[in-house]
Amino acid sequence: MIMKKIGWDKYVHFGAGLLIAFAAFFGLGIFELPKELILSCTIVAPFLGGLAKEFWDVKRGGKFDCYDLLATVLGGCVLFVPCLLVYLFSM
Repeated sequence: MIMKKIGWDKYVHFGAGLLIAFAAFFGLGIFELPKELILSCTIVAPFLGGLAKEFWDVKRGGKFDCYDLLATVLGGCVLFVPCLLVYLFSM
């Protein structure tokens, strides 16, 4: 029933945010960058990706959907929060 209340595109945005965060975290993890920078990019990258997608929609004649952007960022949070907790408790 909840699938009917939340549009399928929000699930796609959520998954895209998770994939973007995954790519940012593990992609930057191979370089010897500070952990704080990698964690920051894990949440900033999905936000920027979602923002770019919404501006692309506007450019193509669609509308800017804040809920799509929120779904993308929440997808990134799925990876960000556990990584942040591991980082904080491993200090």
